[in-house]
Amino acid sequence: RQETQLVHTEHRRAPLNGLPLVNAAKEIARLPTEQAVVRLLALGEPDAANIINRCDDPDAGRLLSAIATDDRVRARKILEMVTINRAGQLLDDMSSIAAAAVLALKPTDGAVRIMVRCDDQTIVEALSEMDPDRAAEVVLTMGEGRAVAVLRQAAPLKVARVVRYIAPHDRRQVLLNQLPERFRAAVTRLL
Repeated sequence: RQETQLVHTEHRRAPLNGLPLVNAAKEIARLPTEQAVVRLLALGEPDAANIINRCDDPDAGRLLSAIATDDRVRARKILEMVTINRAGQLLDDMSSIAAAAVLALKPTDGAVRIMVRCDDQTIVEALSEMDPDRAAEVVLTMGEGRAVAVLRQAAPLKVARVVRYIAPHDRRQVLLNQLPERFRAAVTRLL
């Protein structure tokens, strides 16, 4: 039964010249970025997501970054259409500016779903690109442990700018208290 499912998946046809999805992904990856994005977006988000999902990580990240540059809402929709694991991999391979653009969109819980499996460093870089008030909203929707893990990797100045927007004050203090003592002192001096 597993072999049948694998064969069925491999031979699914993409709306890109009727090619199997694996071949469509290879063809899209070979195209110049702008041309690939135009072709993907002409297909619609579900078909674009299926093709991007089959691309190698660097190619998929490049394509999603370009899509986010033109239309971050569509890039976010594509990320929301793939599995949580794949969304994290794709986010890891996007530029930090593109990742920030996609994660800054509301609803924030959608951003958290996308971030579940990505590297903490990817989140740090994306938060660094966001306005502090928007970054604070994203941090507030993460679990406390993940938020602390991410904040402790960021520069103290960026952390101070972000936590200024975390309300209520008690919540801010809970996060600050979990940071290493010297790092927390550096952040507190900048508040």
